[in-house]
Amino acid sequence: MLVLGLTGLKAQDCKNMMLTNRIVSERENMQMVVRHEFGHDADVADWADLKQIRNADRWAACMNLHSGQTFMVTCDGKYLSDGVKQYFVRYQANGKVPFGFLVLDKIDNRLFLSSWVGDRRNILAYKKEDRRDEVRREETVRNDEVNYGSLKLTYKNYSEKQNLRDEIRREFNGKCEIADWMDLKAMPNIEGFISRLGLQRDQTFFVTRNGELTLGRDRQYFVLYCPSGRLPSGFAAHDQIHNKLFLGSWYNERRQVLVRDFRNH
Repeated sequence: MLVLGLTGLKAQDCKNMMLTNRIVSERENMQMVVRHEFGHDADVADWADLKQIRNADRWAACMNLHSGQTFMVTCDGKYLSDGVKQYFVRYQANGKVPFGFLVLDKIDNRLFLSSWVGDRRNILAYKKEDRRDEVRREETVRNDEVNYGSLKLTYKNYSEKQNLRDEIRREFNGKCEIADWMDLKAMPNIEGFISRLGLQRDQTFFVTRNGELTLGRDRQYFVLYCPSGRLPSGFAAHDQIHNKLFLGSWYNERRQVLVRDFRNH
């Protein structure tokens, strides 16, 4: 649900916060979902962001929430409680949560922080919006276009048995190509690339290597992000960048694809 076009005080109440259209589980990369939908300057909203709300009812009205609605957030920057239960918020207009509902914190007896596992929900996203942030974002976008060439990850996962070039064109609705390992090798700031894409530990994605999709007949090239540098047992690295990004090849795996998107160029 995305509410646009609100005016006056209401617009200020929920300014720069929006819910994803997609409903996801805690097993998905929430930061990637948010940035795919709202841009690289959007983040998953934190409970601390909501704690700044002056009037929970007014904020809920601005967001067009209905009583009993829930959405995912982080808490102190963490996605999970006890390593398994995803943090989420429930809006309860009458202040009465269901029997057995775990309340970790609350705002105005209307917004209740809890955690659970196995449920699918929207994600609350947050974008900072003062003028200094706008200037910094414009500079970041310009630098990103120079340094990263509009590199993006596909939302969908694909297998090497599919025609990846056709699939990414369908997903991005325009001119694009599969990014090459040498594009990553040439980057002056690989940490910036990792941060911009919101990569998570052990995340993988397809690339080409010197324009080739596969090693041999069927071993599709892919990249593994391993910030510790300690590779899984049996992983054969053909190359590495800063001991964090590792080039591998394998078959019968579904992964995202790193794409160079030319639509805005």
